[in-house]
Amino acid sequence: MSTVATDVESRLSEAVKCSLAAASDGDQVGGMPPRWVASPASVDEVAAVLRLASDTGLAVVPRGAATRLQWGAAPE
Repeated sequence: MSTVATDVESRLSEAVKCSLAAASDGDQVGGMPPRWVASPASVDEVAAVLRLASDTGLAVVPRGAATRLQWGAAPE
């Protein structure tokens, strides 16, 4: 993993208070596997994740119950 990816992962872990997991095959969206799956537990954590995604150019896919992740276009 690159230094940039390690820094982003560290910042994500901090933002969601350790509710960050490596992605599995079941987490694919439109056939694209994500690098991380964040599970924010509060509005502040959601805001921190979205701010970090915006700052670093990450795509964000709201997941909910993880149903129908194959619908729609793959994230860019």
